[in-house]
Amino acid sequence: FVFLYLLENYQKVFYLDPDIEIYNKLLYATELLNAYPCVLTPHKLKFNEHADSNEMNIRGSGHFNLGFAGFNSSDTSKEILKYWGKDLEINCYNDTIHSRFTDQKEISNLYFYFAKYMYSIEDPGYNLAPWNFDERELVLENNGYYTRFKNATKLYPLTFLHFSGFNMKVEESFFTTKHQKIEIKKNSCLYNLLTQYKQKMIKTRFNEYNKIPYAFNYFDNGNYISRFERRVYEFLIENKFLLADDNPFLTNGPFYRFLKKSHLLTNNNLIKTDMTTPNALKKGDFNKKEKVLKSLMTGCKKIMGISHYVLLMKYMGYASRYEYQMFLVENKAKLFFKKED
Repeated sequence: FVFLYLLENYQKVFYLDPDIEIYNKLLYATELLNAYPCVLTPHKLKFNEHADSNEMNIRGSGHFNLGFAGFNSSDTSKEILKYWGKDLEINCYNDTIHSRFTDQKEISNLYFYFAKYMYSIEDPGYNLAPWNFDERELVLENNGYYTRFKNATKLYPLTFLHFSGFNMKVEESFFTTKHQKIEIKKNSCLYNLLTQYKQKMIKTRFNEYNKIPYAFNYFDNGNYISRFERRVYEFLIENKFLLADDNPFLTNGPFYRFLKKSHLLTNNNLIKTDMTTPNALKKGDFNKKEKVLKSLMTGCKKIMGISHYVLLMKYMGYASRYEYQMFLVENKAKLFFKKED
């Protein structure tokens, strides 16, 4: 939506994530926008036949990384943006198990329809990031940073580095566990750039600002709004139980009162579990719970038999979606909002 707004007055517009540092001008991408309505950067440029969990996460979140995107003001560009925006009105949230990943997954889907208009930049100096460190390396030459594919000689100027998941506290990896474990050699070019970035974050008071809570994550009494509650809100809006201009964050508002009356309010313990990935569920605090659950599932299999058990698992893959669980909400909503009227 911001792209469409800006392209009313500008010929070319780029978006960059706030955790990106630019080291050279975007001249190549700017020139490409003379010939193509849209330019994007893939997560990776080399096929990895030994796909690890990091590779599988990329497949779930889309081929292109939307930390960077460029569009020109052509009619085709605006058509792509309108299709993209229409999808984001209802699907802009993180649910990789069911093929949703914020604004990013849909742009990869649109590539199937607009491939000749969407240019995929294959310059390894664009969007160097943790998910492609395994295929690229940094080189310092003539006081400038360059990238190249591993086991190759051709150098490309480093245009920008994406510090996604950067962790100021752990110098051995510099990145959170949402990316694969990355061993970074001290005094290497990459280590030096990461250290410089850390110093800039300290200088610009990142630690101070990072403690400020995200306002839209909480009701006005400080209670965390879970992803389940957000799906309930979506259901109530779509079925006209709530008006779109009702403030959903007020504890004296109809949304909060409905959740409380219907025993659907979650608590702040879900802050941790809401952000947990399927891979993380197999580790740490969830390990004991998983063992208990597996015991229960083993009992179900014995009682039901393998054929019915397999059918149940297929059903649960669908039924586990929050949207499916709105049967818990519908009748309660009819009674509650009828009394409200």
